[in-house]
Amino acid sequence: MMPNQGWLRQVKALLDREGIPVLETGADDEEIYFGWDEGCALHLGADGVLTCSFKVDLEEIRTLISGDTTEDLSEDELCRVAREELRPVVDQHRWKFRQAGFEEGIESDRDQYVIVFSKPLVGTTPQETFDVLKWCRQSLIGN
Repeated sequence: MMPNQGWLRQVKALLDREGIPVLETGADDEEIYFGWDEGCALHLGADGVLTCSFKVDLEEIRTLISGDTTEDLSEDELCRVAREELRPVVDQHRWKFRQAGFEEGIESDRDQYVIVFSKPLVGTTPQETFDVLKWCRQSLIGN
């Protein structure tokens, strides 16, 4: 069962009532997104899955490791370094997210390495969804 757009609009209205700004992504009422400079983001899409992602840019990792040299690094090496780069912040939140029923996964492509915690919210009320979003946001940024 997929949640409907009305469900997301109701969640957005609850966020707005609390004074919690949602970033506009151009998708109108089809998603809710919060992003922070530290490479951390919360996303709730029309599929009803809430994700919290921690990402690092692999080009930055390449530059960090090889500097100005033309050394070609393997994707495995880049991902290992990216995982280590993310470890402190992810370790800080891992236990809380797992206790709250989130599943951990990894997404990686040529441009970025992402550790994702996801939780399906299909079947929850707008208020229950709002409560989970608020808890996640408070856990990540402390307000």
